[in-house]
Amino acid sequence: MLKSKDVKNFWNTIEITSETVDCPMWNHVYQALQQEIDPDEFHTWLGQVTLRSLKKDRLVLSAPNKFVASWIADHYIRQIQDTFKRIFDLTPKIEIEQRSCPALEKPSSAALFEPPQGRRVAAADLMYTFETFIEAEENRFARALCLQICEDPGKDYNPLYLFSAVSAGKSHLLRAIAHRLLMKAPKIRCPYLTADAFTDSMVHASRNHRLPEWRAQHEAFDGLLIDDLHRFEGREASQKEFLRLFDTYQQTNRQIVLAANQPPNHLTRIIPELRSRLQWGLFAEILPPSQTLKIKILKANPHLGLFEIPEDVLFFLAGDTQDLKTLVERSIALATHLSLQKGPVDLATIRSVIKRPHEKSISLGHIQEITSAHFRIPVSELVSPSKTRRTVYPRQIAMFLARKWTKLSFKDIGKAFGNKDHSTVVHAVQRIENLKVSETSVLDDIRKIETSLV
Repeated sequence: MLKSKDVKNFWNTIEITSETVDCPMWNHVYQALQQEIDPDEFHTWLGQVTLRSLKKDRLVLSAPNKFVASWIADHYIRQIQDTFKRIFDLTPKIEIEQRSCPALEKPSSAALFEPPQGRRVAAADLMYTFETFIEAEENRFARALCLQICEDPGKDYNPLYLFSAVSAGKSHLLRAIAHRLLMKAPKIRCPYLTADAFTDSMVHASRNHRLPEWRAQHEAFDGLLIDDLHRFEGREASQKEFLRLFDTYQQTNRQIVLAANQPPNHLTRIIPELRSRLQWGLFAEILPPSQTLKIKILKANPHLGLFEIPEDVLFFLAGDTQDLKTLVERSIALATHLSLQKGPVDLATIRSVIKRPHEKSISLGHIQEITSAHFRIPVSELVSPSKTRRTVYPRQIAMFLARKWTKLSFKDIGKAFGNKDHSTVVHAVQRIENLKVSETSVLDDIRKIETSLV
C-alpha cells in the first residue's frame, strides 16, 4: 500500500484525461461512497458518474445530464472531498460536467431528467423480486394484487394503495413490480420513487428554473411507483405536483401503485383533492409479521445462509421487532460477526452481537458531538451564548435531535446547552420541525446526523 508521502507525490504528477478513464484512486473512493450512501440514493445520483480527467489536484467528473450534474454539485461535493481526505489525506478541487452529446443528437426536454440507467437496474435488483418475497397470510392479498397488476397494468386495480404501520414488505413489493415489468418489457419506464426523492428533485428543478422539463420527464413514464407517500404530508407544493401527475396517469390508463404507513383517510395533512383521489382505487393492508413469518424470512436470508443457525437463535433474532428492516439489520450484524469470529453460534454469542432497541440509548452529549462534527464547529461553540448564524442553526438541530432521541425535558436540554431557557428549546424544536418540511437541506442534515447517531 502506498504511504501518504507516496500518494501525494503521485497526486502531484498524475495527469489522466479522457472521456472515461480508469483510475484506481478514483475507483477506491467511488467504492467507499457506494458503501456510505443509501443504495437507492447512490444509484439515482452517482450511478452513472464517471471520471473524466485527473490533473494534479483537480478532479473532473462527468454526469449524464445537466440536472444530475447540478444535483451532485449541490449535494455531494463535500462528501466526495471528505472521502478523498479520509482515504488518501488529499482534498482535490472537484468539478462536475455534463457528458457531451453527439452534435446531431439534441436531447429532448424529457431526457434532461432521465433517471440514470443504474436506477432502473436498482429497481430491478434481484434482492427485491416476487420470488424472494416470503408469502404468508399477513401479505398474501397485497402480493396477489401486485402480481395481477404486472399481468395487466393500468386496468382493474388503478391506483393500488398498499399500507402497513411498520416496515412489512411494501417497498419490496413495489420493487418487485418494477422488476417484473422490466423483465416482460425491457424498454418500459416505470421507476420506483420515494416521496422524498420526488420532492427533492422537484424542488431542485424549480430552483434551477427547469420545472417544465421536470414535469415533461415525469409525464413520460409508463407507470408510477411511489413509496412512503405519507412523506408528502405538510408539503403542499409536492402534493399539487403529484395530484397533477396522478390525473395525467389516470386519464391515460397508466398504472399507479402507492405505499404508505397508513390509509389515505388518516393522512390529515394531505390536501382534500389528493386524499379523495387516493381513495379511488383498491387498498391492501399488510399486517405486522408473525413470529413464524419472521423466522421464515431469516432462514431465507442470504446473509445467514452460509451458517448453521439454531432455532433458539433465530427465535431470539425475530424477537421483539415487527419491523422487517430491523430484522434484516440484525441478520447482517450476525452474519458479519460469524464471518469474522470463529466460535459457537449460541444465544450467549448472539446477545453480545445484537442489541435490542430498549438496550440502545443515545446520550445528549453524543448528539452534541455528532452535530458539531457534521457542521465542523467545536462543541464549546454549540453550547456557547453565541447567536451567530454559524452557531444558531446547528444548535437548533442538536436541540431538535435531543428532544427526539432522549427522554430529557425542554428544561434539561436547555441546561445542557449553556443554561438556555426552556422556551428557547421549544422554539428551536418547532423551527426545525417546520424547516424540515419546507427545506430539503434541513432534512438532509438531520438524516446524515441520525445515520451517525444510530
